[in-house]
Amino acid sequence: MKISVSIVAALFLCTAAFAQSQSPEAGAWGDAVEGVQLRLAITAQLATPQVPEFEIQLRNRGAEALTYVAEAVNSRADIEIDGVWYGTAGGGSCCTNPQTVASGSQSNALQLRLQNRILFELDAKGAPGNKRFWALTPGRHSIRLRTRSADRVSITVRSTPPHSIVLLSNVVTFEVLSVQAVAGLPVSADVAKLALDIAKGCVGKSPATFRSVWGSPLNFDKAGMSTGNGTNRVNVFIPENAPRGKPQGIAVDVDTGTGACINFTDRLE
Repeated sequence: MKISVSIVAALFLCTAAFAQSQSPEAGAWGDAVEGVQLRLAITAQLATPQVPEFEIQLRNRGAEALTYVAEAVNSRADIEIDGVWYGTAGGGSCCTNPQTVASGSQSNALQLRLQNRILFELDAKGAPGNKRFWALTPGRHSIRLRTRSADRVSITVRSTPPHSIVLLSNVVTFEVLSVQAVAGLPVSADVAKLALDIAKGCVGKSPATFRSVWGSPLNFDKAGMSTGNGTNRVNVFIPENAPRGKPQGIAVDVDTGTGACINFTDRLE
């Protein structure tokens, strides 16, 4: 099933100043697997309120050509933040056309902007669990990627027979110097209750439109909340009980000042 997820707020969005560390990381590559390497680099130090943008690139020094699907190295890749691995819940529609990287060549650069991700800490089996990543706080942080290898979302070495590989990028570090307000942080108990009541009301008004992916009831008792991108804005993530597959759900952006539901996202996986 193809699932397109548009996130109601930027989990990494900070009103902050960033000092990027580009040396020696700018020219670094991850470990080679059959001669193939993955590079992660900061492309620009952006003005507030955004975190740095990242660039991803593949280098093929192996004997065989390879093909890759972009989602395997950006929107659906696992991300290690400060030593903890996170996986994406959802990741957009899939899949883009496979691209080829000949032996001795490099891929085109792919862009990665972390604020448009929903990340959950990976459990012991490597699957996204229930612990959500909230935000980057002041201080120094490290990030690296691990490519996905599942179904059509993979990097494939075109040997005989063709087979997929998993790559680790180099580590990139940068520093959040100061923060005035951080979208994606937990909210107080009072604000959380108000936001949840608003979301319940909005879902109740249009249950046929705002339904869960599997058609099972939404689990408001396990809803997660974080501060949104704007005054009085709260992001409410509502999972479901899924009898036919893993829990999914919906996300809604509410305004606790006006009581309005500003946006319902595409279904949250």
